[in-house]
Amino acid sequence: MLGGTPSYPKTEYWKEGSDCCSWDGVSCDLVTGHVIELDLSCNWLSGTIHSNSTLCRFPHLQRLNLAFNNFSLISPEISHLSNLVSLDLSRNWEAEFAPHGFDSLVQNLTKLQKLHLSEISNSLVFPISLLNRSSLISLDLSLCGLHGRFPDNDIHLSKLELLDLWGNSNLSGNFPRFSENNSLIDLYLPFTNFSGEVPASIGNLKSLQTLDLFDCQFLGSIPASLENLTQITYLSLDGQIPPSIGNRTNLYGLYFSHNQLEGAIPSPVNGFSSLSFVGLGYNLFNGTILKEKHTAEAWI
Repeated sequence: MLGGTPSYPKTEYWKEGSDCCSWDGVSCDLVTGHVIELDLSCNWLSGTIHSNSTLCRFPHLQRLNLAFNNFSLISPEISHLSNLVSLDLSRNWEAEFAPHGFDSLVQNLTKLQKLHLSEISNSLVFPISLLNRSSLISLDLSLCGLHGRFPDNDIHLSKLELLDLWGNSNLSGNFPRFSENNSLIDLYLPFTNFSGEVPASIGNLKSLQTLDLFDCQFLGSIPASLENLTQITYLSLDGQIPPSIGNRTNLYGLYFSHNQLEGAIPSPVNGFSSLSFVGLGYNLFNGTILKEKHTAEAWI
């Protein structure tokens, strides 16, 4: 099992001469019969995705999932699949884009709603043009070696639900500014070089359920507008635990470790009954955690 998905070579069970639409991992349009989806995740594939690849023979392909394989090189030709709305190349741990491959992908795949490239080595400046793709719903560029500065201008991606930049330690910028018309649910910025203050406009992210800012370089206090995040279920921050989250009864995860916080265990922590994970380690707290008030399975 990888990422919750069974790992086995689907393609070994494909039979030449049979209807490819019946093959495991293949989905076809019911009207035209065109192959529109290939899910070959966890398929033990390796080597290079090159111009002669069978993948490039599916011009009607809309969804391509090659996550959790062992590809080493991804050529620019994958960007010729111009009808893709979903592309997942995550967790091909040794993979990298061929020269101009990433740029071509960003430039040509204009219909993308989902782009997941976690752990694909890019070592490139963050592609600002991605933030002009109004169709984007899910963007995962975690651990990609991105560098440079994340743009300071407002993000007008009203459909975007996931933004994951985790682990790009050379990527800097201020806290992303989203317009009030947003649908963001999950925001991951840990182990990046984002800095400055967390703005009061964070309160505009009213659909937010996950906020992870651990080990960034943010300064100052957490704004009171955090109390507007009524849907939040997981919160990981540097700095003081804001009292305004004390009435968040739907929180299941709270992480404030490695903050050099001191004094008594903050009252908000002892006020939660829904927590299943609490991280307060590597601080200087004293006092008692009232565990009888919690269902937390892990205390760190």
